[in-house]
Amino acid sequence: MLLIAYASTEGQTHKIADRIASIARGLGEQAELYDTASLEGIPSIDAFEHVIIAASVHEDRHQESAANFAAAHRDQLRAKKSALISVSLSAATADGHKEAQHYVDSFTAATGWSPNKTLLLGGALDWADCDYFQRQVLAHILTERGLTPDRKGHHEFTDWPSLEKFVKNFLLDP
Repeated sequence: MLLIAYASTEGQTHKIADRIASIARGLGEQAELYDTASLEGIPSIDAFEHVIIAASVHEDRHQESAANFAAAHRDQLRAKKSALISVSLSAATADGHKEAQHYVDSFTAATGWSPNKTLLLGGALDWADCDYFQRQVLAHILTERGLTPDRKGHHEFTDWPSLEKFVKNFLLDP
């Protein structure tokens, strides 16, 4: 049985958590989603064989609710097969992986939890919701990929095939 605890600000990480559940169910695994921002229905970690925490990065750190969840359950997480999926724009660029890994390192240091596996995964942005700095980053990512920024559009950088491969390996590898 798989627990997918997620923290999502704009909805992309929730979409990723839904996809993780779909992949797991396709493998015959039971999967339960939990929004770490919720203070109700906190699942018992002991009831699960596997745990994935998916959290996006904003202002150079993961959401506080995800960090609090990991820290509060660190001992139980250590006893489980666990993974962290870190969702950021840095992960969407080749030159941003070092920064994306730094976010993971900061998260694990702050929470005291070291997952068995981690995945750096690109997120998404709506141009209209971006501030000046985010638009510059978004334009850089799009230009790097040979795309022209759509100043009204939704830009998704999640590598869905990599996510599927990661989840299958996480659940099927001993």
